[in-house]
Amino acid sequence: MIHITKRNNATVYESWELGIAEDFFVRLYTTSGRSFPWRAEQSSPFGILIAEILLKQTHAEKVAMVWPTLIGQYSDADKLSKADPAELYDLIAVLGFGNQRVRALIEVASSITQSQEVPTQLDDLVKLPYVGIYTAHAVACFALGQPVPVVDLSIVRVISRLTGLKPPTDIRRAEAIWEVAWALLPKKNFKEHNYGLLDFGALICKSRKPLCNDCPIAANCAFVKPNIIKNGTLRMISHKRL
Repeated sequence: MIHITKRNNATVYESWELGIAEDFFVRLYTTSGRSFPWRAEQSSPFGILIAEILLKQTHAEKVAMVWPTLIGQYSDADKLSKADPAELYDLIAVLGFGNQRVRALIEVASSITQSQEVPTQLDDLVKLPYVGIYTAHAVACFALGQPVPVVDLSIVRVISRLTGLKPPTDIRRAEAIWEVAWALLPKKNFKEHNYGLLDFGALICKSRKPLCNDCPIAANCAFVKPNIIKNGTLRMISHKRL
């Protein structure tokens, strides 16, 4: 089981056991995780980076409709940097924010063309245009095989609910959430772990109407514990959105 220490201003003030096996999210992903084309083993670091940029503020199922064609036509940074903006817009318009996404794709591709390859260090990844701390960690883990956690808004929600930590408004300043994410990260299969954590947030620990009755770790969840009644079942009440 994983033990977490909760911190406030770098001072330990409370400890608890989450009661989650180290390989819980790995097993969740390998048995019932979602399948998306950019998750395939043969996907290139560039293709995964482009997927992560498209996934911002967009459901993965929508991106899955667009990504294969986009990467098929613009398989590397050089091709994408020279793309016709109007043609690119037509390819990704269904995702919304079309003009903004076109600019992001062309600018990030142009930056990579100048350096010849997708950066391999987190400090260099975050220097790319339109790449923030989550995207940098996602590319480092999923594309480059580095043992780092990923924290997006859905994972902030999951960890906040599990631990009782107050959800931050800015993941860049979510030190306590990142500490928990690092503590949860297994020594191996960290890519599958991170995919499983993302899928857990999308399929079970949803923002609206979380499936607490179907959650295998609900008994250890700070969000659920107040709703457990005497016979051990859950009385589902109106959940505050996190």
